Amino acid sequence: VMTGGGSTVQAPVISSMRPTGNKPELGWPSVAGVTYAVYKSTNLLTGWIVTPLTNIAGDGTAKVFVDPSPTQPAAFYRVTAR
Repeated sequence: VMTGGGSTVQAPVISSMRPTGNKPELGWPSVAGVTYAVYKSTNLLTGWIVTPLTNIAGDGTAKVFVDPSPTQPAAFYRVTAR
């Protein structure tokens, strides 16, 4: 979980992580006017995709992201805020 580079926007605090079938679900409270981008990798140090899986507009309510693809043996996610 991280903020955008040089931004004063605070990174979201992931408030829930749970499986939905074989798909992971992430949840966090959002801030109005902030855009959250979700990224995925199968290797924590390398292999992060350049384009986010999704961009989610914050509106002050809780946001949920469910990865549409089944997980491999391990998957890592990061959520940025800008």
